[in-house]
Amino acid sequence: MAKKQSSIKASTINWILAGLAAVTLIFDTGSHDPINAPKQWALIIFGAWLLGQIIGNTYTTYKAGGLNGIKRTTLILALVFIFANFLALINTDFKYVGFFGEYQRRTGFLTYLFLVVFFVISVLEIKLSDSKRITYWVFAIAFAVTGYGMLQHLGMDFVKWNNPYNSVLSTVGNPNFAAAIMAIFSVALFGAALTAELPKFVRVLGILISGLSIATIYFSDSLQGFLAAAVGLGVITVVWVSQKNRVIGWVFMGLGAVGGLAALAGIFRKGPLTFLYKESVAYRGDYWRAGIKMFKDHPWFGVGLDRYGAYFTEYRDTTQVLRRGPNVFSNAAHNVYIQLAATGGVFVLIAYIAVIAFIVWRGFVGIRSTTGPKQIVVTTFFAAWLTYVAQSIISIDNIGIAIWGWTLGGIVVAFSIDLTKESETKAVPGGGRQVKLAGRSSSSFLGLVSSLALVMIAITVSGLFATAEHAQHDVGKFASPTGAGQQTQYSDFVTKPLNTKPVEPKFRFLAAMSFFKAKMYPQAVAQLELVVAQDARNTESRNVLADYYEQLHQFDKALPIRLDLARLDPFNQVTLLHLGRDLKETGDLAGARKIAERIGAYAPDSPEYKSAKSEFLA
Repeated sequence: MAKKQSSIKASTINWILAGLAAVTLIFDTGSHDPINAPKQWALIIFGAWLLGQIIGNTYTTYKAGGLNGIKRTTLILALVFIFANFLALINTDFKYVGFFGEYQRRTGFLTYLFLVVFFVISVLEIKLSDSKRITYWVFAIAFAVTGYGMLQHLGMDFVKWNNPYNSVLSTVGNPNFAAAIMAIFSVALFGAALTAELPKFVRVLGILISGLSIATIYFSDSLQGFLAAAVGLGVITVVWVSQKNRVIGWVFMGLGAVGGLAALAGIFRKGPLTFLYKESVAYRGDYWRAGIKMFKDHPWFGVGLDRYGAYFTEYRDTTQVLRRGPNVFSNAAHNVYIQLAATGGVFVLIAYIAVIAFIVWRGFVGIRSTTGPKQIVVTTFFAAWLTYVAQSIISIDNIGIAIWGWTLGGIVVAFSIDLTKESETKAVPGGGRQVKLAGRSSSSFLGLVSSLALVMIAITVSGLFATAEHAQHDVGKFASPTGAGQQTQYSDFVTKPLNTKPVEPKFRFLAAMSFFKAKMYPQAVAQLELVVAQDARNTESRNVLADYYEQLHQFDKALPIRLDLARLDPFNQVTLLHLGRDLKETGDLAGARKIAERIGAYAPDSPEYKSAKSEFLA
């Protein structure tokens, strides 16, 4: 029985690690969204299996008297976070986005549910004795991700990406994300190189791959990777030095703190390290201010899960508009805490901070409770997790990176637990005697049945979305019809991605643009009107509709759309200029003059104001 139980636990850990690898590495060039969509499918499928194992594990411990201390706290914190997100989902105006996530982000309720699953199952099943196996998996994943990034830098990428960025995308789709995940790897493998329990050739390999990760961060030209890596590398160095000499360790800690503060000041153009400042820091500040305003106006449940982009144009300020132009848009706050506060509200924010604080506490407990090589192991995983936390302050919860934050957090908590006391025995009420937990066979059966049922559902859902994604990708291969006889066939092809229910709203918009290209105007307008009917805050579709009516000189139809856009995007001088023209064309010259004054109040040097003056104020 003990052997069977050990086999079950090993299988679950393999599922955790395989899921971690799949979500990190997978991309699908046959999908319209080749990065985030397949990562979400992998997360859902592996997470579904692990959720079934949690059900089986929890049932067994409940029958035996319940979970002990830290594991019970983990489960409570996870449930509170998910419940807070569920409340925010109920209050989300567009449930599709709230549940599945914004297109090409996919950080809605479903994603966070399964990220939490990875966190919980890691706490329930992993032991400190599993660290070597986990380290080997990290080696393999890091080698694949970093190696691919290096190939991209050398111009040897085997995929022809539609890439407006630096060539180093790796498997996460963006140089900043690539730098962030390589920062995590560089820290984890640097710590492995200092772990005396590992074979020497593995430790040497750790230094080599860690160095390769740092080099790839450099080639990605992303400062955030270096800053995040510095946090993790600094923590490991302080603990390692402290083992040799505690006084020197404290000196290193002090120097690290001073250096960190100086770097932080430099990022904001203060102090001696101002060379660390990049213009993208100012851009992030624009996104942060908009998110904070959203949170202030919607403190309880936010503007809706993953709905930052739907509210961004309403809440951005003139600084952002004048700095980068009114057409620059963002659908994420570029700070996980502000993002969660803005989109989920105070309960989601507090629950998330509680999880972070809990992991920090258990990390310190784990480090203080160990010595020698084991202390380096615990510190390494804690430092790698801190690297994730550091980058999350200035970045987005990309699924391929977030999976590391939640899983490493679970591993840190798991390592901090006295597993013999907490998972193998249970105190008998009224006495101090310890007894073995029973019911492992029933747990295995329930977990297996639950996992199989959930995975079947997950594969079905993911398969439907994959079908739609591939169909949308293939639309670009179909030439516009040259005659009326081909329009029916073309329409069937363009609307094929819309046959999968529920329909991805972005695909309706893309179908409309295809119809416009083919000069099939009634079909295009019909799709755009469906998008707007579904999501009243979809400014992208409204803009296209207004442009279309204005080109037809149907200003009476364009006017109400422009009025809505002026409310949803109040500092977009391009939209306001169009609104002024529509007002003038419909006989409201006084209204058009007010629009000119409105533009002049915040953008007096813009070409739009010059046009407005000549057209409405002359």
